[in-house]
Amino acid sequence: MAATFDVSPGDVLAVSAKTGLGLEALLPAVVERIPPPGGSPALPLRLLLFDAFHDEYRGVVCLVAVVDGRLRAGDRLAAASSGQEYEALEVGILAPEAHPTGELLTGQVGGSSSQLH
Repeated sequence: MAATFDVSPGDVLAVSAKTGLGLEALLPAVVERIPPPGGSPALPLRLLLFDAFHDEYRGVVCLVAVVDGRLRAGDRLAAASSGQEYEALEVGILAPEAHPTGELLTGQVGGSSSQLH
């Protein structure tokens, strides 16, 4: 494991969802080892669009991570590459189905449907 994943064997937790072994140590280890997302809610909106797919009813759904600011339904978005503007028609999280929330805050990951073509 050390060579494949670049992790020390002493840092690996023995956890089994099937038997429940080690689950009590898992959440505290995640909180301790994984830093919170950076970014500032006070800054202008900045997103990372990391995937997209076409939904038969909602059109193109963009999967985004909010780096700074907040994304609300109705916000105007501009593509950095082309400068073309779009409206965020629906905003929400995927858990695993889409759940409209109306907004995504700094550090959140979710989806936005728009007029993107």
